[in-house]
Amino acid sequence: MLSLSASKWLPDWSIGTFSAIAVHVGYLLLVRLLRWRRYNEVHRRFAGRLKDLTVEEAQEIVSLSSNFDIVFVSGLAGAVAFMKTLAIPSTSDLLVKTGEMRSDFYTSKRLADCAYSPFEAVVIWTSSVGTWADCPLGKALFSEKPGAPTQLDPHAYLAIARVNWLHRKYDISNDDYLYTLSVFVLELP
Repeated sequence: MLSLSASKWLPDWSIGTFSAIAVHVGYLLLVRLLRWRRYNEVHRRFAGRLKDLTVEEAQEIVSLSSNFDIVFVSGLAGAVAFMKTLAIPSTSDLLVKTGEMRSDFYTSKRLADCAYSPFEAVVIWTSSVGTWADCPLGKALFSEKPGAPTQLDPHAYLAIARVNWLHRKYDISNDDYLYTLSVFVLELP
């Protein structure tokens, strides 16, 4: 005789185990729903005009992607970029000479200034590199109209001022500045 009793078909789980699995599956479904909603909205907004994007629109797409879709990868890329800046002899010599790498506290401070925590691989967008990546540019760095004055959004000036303020007391060559900035710009997704 065929029995329709659920107890024969389901494992002997406690209510807590079943609840934990249900919450986990529900969370995964919610993440999938919200992620694809954002993805589809971005594609709907910019479909067919990728060649004609403004600087602000392109920056919005990159910011959404790095802040929501690939946070873990962004954190790891930031850690790699941080390590690459330490590989330059002049930079590492300066850090050792100034004592910025003498303890975990100072190393963590430097990591926070670079806006990354490689131990958690989570992007902390409130510091300097995050300011570069997420500050609204407002207007293009170079005017798209010939002869028009070049203007920057005030947030871009704040980003530049923050980087200069953080490094004001150190004798850093312009080449080292450019290398470090380019590593963070090119390494991050």
